[in-house]
Amino acid sequence: MQERIRQVAGSSCIRQRIVQAAIRLHREFGFRKTTVADIARGASMSPANVYRFFVSKQAIEEAVVADLFEWAQSLDLAADLRPKAVAQG
Repeated sequence: MQERIRQVAGSSCIRQRIVQAAIRLHREFGFRKTTVADIARGASMSPANVYRFFVSKQAIEEAVVADLFEWAQSLDLAADLRPKAVAQG
C-alpha cells in the first residue's frame, strides 16, 4: 500500500515538473513554437515519458491552464484574507 502512495505522489511531482517546464517554455517561445520534445527537454525527460503522463500537447496545455487558474485563485484568496486597511493601502 505504501508503494502505491509513493508512486501516486511521485507521479504528481513529475506531472508538475512537466507543467512547470511548459509554462516556462511558453513564456519564452510561445505556445505554437513549443513542442512536446521541447517540454520534455525542459523537464529533463524523454518525450515518451511525457506521453506517459499526458496523452497530447493539448492535455499538457489544459494542465497548464488549470495550474495558472489555481495560482490566480490563490492570489484572490490571499487578497481576501488581508485586513481591509492593508488591502486599500
